[in-house]
Amino acid sequence: MSIPIFLGGIFATKLNFILAAAGVCVIMAVTLILIGRNIDHATEAQRKRAGFWTALVAGVGVWATHFVAMLGYRPDMALTYNLEITLLSILAGFVCVGLPLGLALQVKSRTHMGGLGAL
Repeated sequence: MSIPIFLGGIFATKLNFILAAAGVCVIMAVTLILIGRNIDHATEAQRKRAGFWTALVAGVGVWATHFVAMLGYRPDMALTYNLEITLLSILAGFVCVGLPLGLALQVKSRTHMGGLGAL
């Protein structure tokens, strides 16, 4: 992808939607920090709960950030939702982003954490 095409896509998006997407992203990041701040001292059960919530927040947060930004990219399109496709896209965010992060909280090895983070 060339830089002019990439920048053209950014500049074609309405600024208020970019700011809203950035806000969603910041809220997600702060939530993830709060979930994982004491994970080193957590019991196994607490680690599993934190892993689940990390996966959920990260997956849905990435999906929501992208969704809000895309609304600003094509404001001329009619807003219609297909529930099945929307749920599948949320599931994709959960599996591709949230699950590796959530699983990374379950392992103690830095190598395994790095491998899950690379996913």
